[in-house]
Amino acid sequence: MPRRATYSVFWSQEINGYEIQNSRASEPIELTPDSQAWFAWLEEISSFAFRSRTGAYCTARKEEQRGHSYWYGYRFLHGRTSKRYLGTSADLSLARLEEIALLLANGPTSASHTSANLEPVSSKMAPISSSTSCASPTSSAWQQPLIASRLSPPSLPAAQIERPHLLTRLDMGLSHPLTLLQTPAGFGKTTLVNQWITQISARPTAPQIAWISLAATDNDPRRFWHMLITAQLIEQAAWALRSLATKPQIEIVELETVITLLLNELARCQADRLLILDNYHLIAEPAIHRTLTFFIEHLPTTLRVVLLSRTEPASLPLLRWRAEGTLLELHTAALRFSIEETDSFLRQILAFPLSASALAQLDTFIEGWPAGLRLLSTGLAEKRSAQEVEQALSSLHNQASSSTLYQLLLDYCVTEILDLQPEALQHFLLRTSVCSRLTRSLCASLPGSAQNCELFEATKRCGLLHEVLDETGTWFRYQAFLREALRHEAPLRLASHELRQFALGASYWYEQQALLQDAIEAAIQAQDMERAASLIERTDGNGQAYEAQRLQRWLSQMPEVVLSTHPRLCLLTALTLRFQIGSPSQTTRGRVEALLQMAEEAWKRQHKLSWPGAISAFRAMNAWQQEPLSQAVKYAQQALDLLPDEDTDRRRKEWRSACLFIVGIGHMYEGRFDEARQSLLEAHTESQEAADPHLAHLLLPLLGLSSFVQGQLHLAEGYYRQSLAAAVSREEKGQALLGLSHLALEWNELDEAEQQARQVLELVNDSLHELNNRAVILLALIEQARGRTISAQKQLATLMARLQTSSTPLTWQLLPDVVNLSISFHLATGNLQAAEHSLELQQRAGQTLNFMQQMILHILQARLLLIQGQTNAACRQLEALLPLAQERHLMHNALEIQVLLTLTHTACKQDRQAQQQLQQLLVQTRDEGFLRLFLSAGLPLMRVLHQLVPALQDKELRSYARTILRAFARAAEGSDLGTASGDGILFEPLSLQEQRVLRLLTTGYTNQEIANELVVSVNTVKDHMKHLYRKLGVRNRLQASEVAHQLKLC
Repeated sequence: MPRRATYSVFWSQEINGYEIQNSRASEPIELTPDSQAWFAWLEEISSFAFRSRTGAYCTARKEEQRGHSYWYGYRFLHGRTSKRYLGTSADLSLARLEEIALLLANGPTSASHTSANLEPVSSKMAPISSSTSCASPTSSAWQQPLIASRLSPPSLPAAQIERPHLLTRLDMGLSHPLTLLQTPAGFGKTTLVNQWITQISARPTAPQIAWISLAATDNDPRRFWHMLITAQLIEQAAWALRSLATKPQIEIVELETVITLLLNELARCQADRLLILDNYHLIAEPAIHRTLTFFIEHLPTTLRVVLLSRTEPASLPLLRWRAEGTLLELHTAALRFSIEETDSFLRQILAFPLSASALAQLDTFIEGWPAGLRLLSTGLAEKRSAQEVEQALSSLHNQASSSTLYQLLLDYCVTEILDLQPEALQHFLLRTSVCSRLTRSLCASLPGSAQNCELFEATKRCGLLHEVLDETGTWFRYQAFLREALRHEAPLRLASHELRQFALGASYWYEQQALLQDAIEAAIQAQDMERAASLIERTDGNGQAYEAQRLQRWLSQMPEVVLSTHPRLCLLTALTLRFQIGSPSQTTRGRVEALLQMAEEAWKRQHKLSWPGAISAFRAMNAWQQEPLSQAVKYAQQALDLLPDEDTDRRRKEWRSACLFIVGIGHMYEGRFDEARQSLLEAHTESQEAADPHLAHLLLPLLGLSSFVQGQLHLAEGYYRQSLAAAVSREEKGQALLGLSHLALEWNELDEAEQQARQVLELVNDSLHELNNRAVILLALIEQARGRTISAQKQLATLMARLQTSSTPLTWQLLPDVVNLSISFHLATGNLQAAEHSLELQQRAGQTLNFMQQMILHILQARLLLIQGQTNAACRQLEALLPLAQERHLMHNALEIQVLLTLTHTACKQDRQAQQQLQQLLVQTRDEGFLRLFLSAGLPLMRVLHQLVPALQDKELRSYARTILRAFARAAEGSDLGTASGDGILFEPLSLQEQRVLRLLTTGYTNQEIANELVVSVNTVKDHMKHLYRKLGVRNRLQASEVAHQLKLC
């Protein structure tokens, strides 16, 4: 504690001024405070007592430190001595003395407890270090003029995008004392906040905004707070800070005094303020972190702070602020560009839009990194076409080191991210770049484990491991472009053996964790190709699927000597080369064949006799795409003969199931649907065991089609619905919907059938797609079922014209089906000449038709014969077709043949045979609920059914027959059966002249009267009457009149 001072300075009420007294003299010292003489007097004395205007008092004492003199204020209160820094003699004005006396009067809670051990003023302020002072430069460098541009936001870039969702998040920060934006370099923190303050500045209640762009030179506490005070324009606090100018070492309590004054002054301001500190990651001085903590925790309600940092400010109590709800945070994930934002940005740069695939490719590489996108845009802007841009992006995706754009990104990552880290962290980043993913336990298992764990945590804090790969937050990875930059730089800075050792250790660790993909990647990084090959073979045997591009990248790095001893890799390499996007070149085909021969020779050397079956399976899949189906079936059968039925190798199960699929398709092409279904069922079972969902889904619609052709409608529905539920792609969903639409049509649920067919059109949205064409065919059939055959014909004609100009194999396979349907429509409209012409053309193309198409063609020929009145010829042809259809289990065709046989018997006036045939037909179709099969046969069949119903003894069969009759009646109510529109009820629609004859007949006209009315001969009338009787399925005028009234034809 200081001794009693000789001199005293105090406020005198009598003279209304300050007096200076020497205790050894009776008269006051004649001296004007704050004058030149005053400061000279302070240089001569060592201490004095001071009492302020308010009565607060303290003792001022001069102390020598490092050759300089500094004044301190002391006061003993409540048993403790408090101390405050006053400044040099030049700083010791009366205003300064008044201020310190007031602070010391507040007691030890705001001053130090003892002169030997100083504590912060606030109980919340932690010590800056083991000492209570912070060293500063001996000069006043921190007082040098500030660069004005650092106290204002930078200019916004020319190309920018609106991000309203992020601006809304920042608006929410106005209700929090602190907002933190923490991302690695280049994620647009500064631009985003700049956009935000531009927006809020236009509001009527806009806050006063202070912006500070921090630099590494701002790690002096006085300089830091000098900038902050200058930005806030608080003069009193600035004056207090200047009083510390020449002091080589400042106490924490002295700096706190300045902050307290700043806070008090800010609290008196009525206007809202916003303080933005950019580049806070450059601040490392603990004193600044702690004083800023004190500042933030005592912010007035009118002030909000925004911090922008590349790293998480670990020295700030973020955890506590999160718990208190006083902190709003935005991190990397929030600031990434979405693919839509990327597109919006590039539209401002490029003169043409990018395709969806190009955008997806760019997004995969850049991963929403704004700086990377801006860097790329400088090179992409020079491209003249979308094709040039996509070629440049392809070079990026393939990591072509010769690419200028790729090198640009690498250089940025090295100079702006890697080189700015401490040396130990740089070393860690380069070594761990060989790892595809990182976790703390992996780091602990690798060389330098103790330091690795610390550096792993430091990397997370720096925001470089910002990609969390799991919900637990334990797995991380580097962003793709950063990892590639690190891998590119690592061999230039580290010894190759060190990198290989690190990568190999990671590979074994990944393998122990059953992360085989990562183990393979690390083995390749370690250049241990033999180990990588063994791992790839093991995963392939387990049926584990990888992206084709990844697998191709692995295999392309395998030396020939490794491939020669790993035949399975030879086959995998051949697969990746043959089935890559686009048609393979001659060189590629030659390489594929060499690989297959290499694999076959190696398997023979190893005495693995079943494995060549995999090569046959490969050849079958290859032939499936480009050779006749028969060749693919031949290879597939060879593979099935070699591959074991029961196999634990999942990949061979996949090949076997694929070959069963090809053989099944071959059976379908030959019209052997029973054998086809057996092969397809076995393929489906094995694909499920091999965990091949794609093939399993592909097989379900085929099983549905097989069941439909075999007349098992309900089983078909089950397959189609199962397929629809499991569908992933639009093709899978479209196939299932088409099958269900066919079933709905057969069950006469026309609205549902149309809805499903139109869903397919919406799904595909491509007029050249096979599913689109098949949906159009279905819609035409539905139009015909509704009695609008002319409309159906127009749809079919449009489709046929489109197919004839196409050159795809699927188109030519579909064309005969369209022609057959067109013939059916010609027959329905009575255009027999067009039907005959089309039938002749189809017969000439007979060799190109599959068995099903040939069967339908023969049925159409029988229909034509029947319409032409050649009933005996029609009957012979139908009776020849029926056993063939039954033998091949083509039950749907067999049922249609039996319907035509019923009509043939009716035309031959063989009523008993017709009813017997129809009764057999009802027995076969009852359980499956066929309806359209009967409705398409028209009125003649309806009349036979009417006659048959009373004779049916079986109640269920009689109920089914009546259901069909009700369907006839409903169809008649909704159709204009008399017009040549192909109503689907009349087997053959009436011509216009026949309709006129029928109307006159129903009014009671005789043949002669009809002839007179129509101005034709009686023989012509008789001829029309003959055709009418045949088409209506009647034998006399009375029956014709009855049917005409029933069907509303008159």
